[in-house]
Amino acid sequence: MNKEDYTIGYEHKSLSKKILTAGYIITSTGLILVTISFFSDYLRSSYLSLVTFAFLFSIGAGAMFLVSLEYLTGAVWSIPFRRVAEFLGSLVFASPLFLIPVIINREELYATNNDNVYLYIRLITTFLIWRIFYVLTSKNSRKQDIKGCQDMTGKNTVIFAVFVVFLTIAIYVITTDWFNLPNIPTLNTIGGLYIFAGAVTTSIALWGLISIILKENGYLINDLSSDNYYGFGALLFAFTVFWGYIVFIQFLLVRYANVPQESAWFIRHSTAGWEYFFYGLLFLQLVLPFSLLLTQNAKMNPNMLKLAAIILITARFYDLYWLLIPEYSKNGFSFNIFDFTFLLTALGIGMIVFYFTPKNKNWVPIGDPKLKHALQFKL
Repeated sequence: MNKEDYTIGYEHKSLSKKILTAGYIITSTGLILVTISFFSDYLRSSYLSLVTFAFLFSIGAGAMFLVSLEYLTGAVWSIPFRRVAEFLGSLVFASPLFLIPVIINREELYATNNDNVYLYIRLITTFLIWRIFYVLTSKNSRKQDIKGCQDMTGKNTVIFAVFVVFLTIAIYVITTDWFNLPNIPTLNTIGGLYIFAGAVTTSIALWGLISIILKENGYLINDLSSDNYYGFGALLFAFTVFWGYIVFIQFLLVRYANVPQESAWFIRHSTAGWEYFFYGLLFLQLVLPFSLLLTQNAKMNPNMLKLAAIILITARFYDLYWLLIPEYSKNGFSFNIFDFTFLLTALGIGMIVFYFTPKNKNWVPIGDPKLKHALQFKL
């Protein structure tokens, strides 16, 4: 360990093996229940598997976007927490596990007999290129722990500038190829912003939640203060408002354009029991977190941030569920107890990934020259 570690109040700790054990137990239980659900109703389970893929993929993609944002803007407040976001970015590579049932039942989900080989080539190529970017940037970040120089920051800034362009293309390819279900229109040009807003909000929420828990258990720097948490609160509040704005504009565009396919989609998702989901989503994703994070003190309060984060993470899965499941349950809302098993499985897999990804790595970029400046961050 670098002798400088102690001057910034950091000492490396590995995660408890209890997390790995819990991850294996939760994953095993979830997989058993998921298997039962496929025997019970394989088509509904395939839709739920697609929802879970979108959930994990959006968290990983959002986390990598946030890391990119720090490098490209030269942000300082987030440096003590950056590694947590880097580790969360690895969830992208766990998400394709949930595409397996979708691929198996693709003919019925997408109402097509045309199994295009280029679809799978695009999928594999996208994740391979993504993996290269992830390995390169993570390697440079760890090198900086040893060298303690600004060069690695400069290299990653250039790589992330290219990555942001790739990320835009990758998200477009994934959503076009795998969310383009029958009867789901491309909801005008602002639909992509809706998905983007939800993904980034969820990533900020999970990033902040895990960072605060790690800090409270002595994994991060001891000298972090409530001022360092303000960035999470401000970003969560901003993207909560942004998401609400996009929903409002989306509704206006559908209402005034009056395109039959778009109107039919919105009616299907806001009637026959699904309207309660829609109103509930507005409450969970907008009204409640907006109220919780309205004041400056709330944005700096770790307990308030954890509560808002849990609400927003729940709202994201809820949002994706509302977007996709009505396409299966066309006659109105129907509940299945096995719907929760996919989220349970994702939780277990996430715990396993998050145990192994940071293994033998520092939780804090101790070699970043701007780290000490970040620790002095004050509002």
